[in-house]
Amino acid sequence: MDTTFPFQTCAVLLAALFGMCLWAVAESALREKRLRKSVLSGIGGGQLDEEAGAYRRAGGQSGFDVRALAMARASTQRLRMQGSKRKPYSPQWWNESRWLRDRMKQAGLSQELSAQGYHATCLQLAVMAGMVGALIGAVFSLPCCLLGAVIGAWWGFRLLRRAIEKRIAWRTKELERHLPEMLDVMVMGLRSGLSFDRALQLYIDHFSTLLSFSVAEAKRQWSFGLSRRDDALRALAETYDSLLFSRVVENIIRSLHFGTSMADNLESAANEARLAYQAKKQEEVAKAPVKMMLPTGALILPAMLLLVLGPVLLELIEGF
Repeated sequence: MDTTFPFQTCAVLLAALFGMCLWAVAESALREKRLRKSVLSGIGGGQLDEEAGAYRRAGGQSGFDVRALAMARASTQRLRMQGSKRKPYSPQWWNESRWLRDRMKQAGLSQELSAQGYHATCLQLAVMAGMVGALIGAVFSLPCCLLGAVIGAWWGFRLLRRAIEKRIAWRTKELERHLPEMLDVMVMGLRSGLSFDRALQLYIDHFSTLLSFSVAEAKRQWSFGLSRRDDALRALAETYDSLLFSRVVENIIRSLHFGTSMADNLESAANEARLAYQAKKQEEVAKAPVKMMLPTGALILPAMLLLVLGPVLLELIEGF
């Protein structure tokens, strides 16, 4: 009786499963693309289109991040069209937690993703990545197959979360970059005799940034009477992971309520935002040499050791 592990049969089966997973991913991405085009053809699609384009041009997304977010959007839209609701027997972690709700808001995806779509996509990615890891490990041995399945499943389960965290970091960086100029433009408009809304519109009309798109969407909310101005401004602050921007919004609301001088407050906030951005950039520059130590030690140092000690080792080997 042959007790050897059938590696060839296992590899063929796993390859077939991997092909099916690739087909499912491609179909999901195409479905999400068609659905997104249909949504963007209506009102309010310009902001989503511009934000996604700016994100790709800035290099904030890798190929895996794009596919993961596309799958999550497609899953969310599919669940919404089906009208599915939480079943009584579904686990507690399947619900929308406060952490997940806040992170999706800060990523600008609260209208595109739901908790059910997020968890369903995480499970799908875990299964597909686990199959890929098992396929790679099956080439070597059965223990490597099991280990590859576990590592791949863990990596796939965390992929969507990492993509959302990267998007939040990119949005925060864009906010800190353009917030000083927005405040400077508003100060200039206020000191020229414009009202708050007109000064805000001055920035929206002359700048095409992620912050201007977000501000324009918030201003549209209270201009059309869909929400109060205070609520729209606070909702805008919640879409970014920045305490400084939250303080600026609260100062604006307080000045509008009590009639205090808004120009002086915004000018001091602009200086603070500019100094904070410069400090963060200096910190990133200071961290660069430390980050370069790892590739230097892993790539250059072994080559230098071989170059210096190589002749000595060859002489020792010839002596023996």
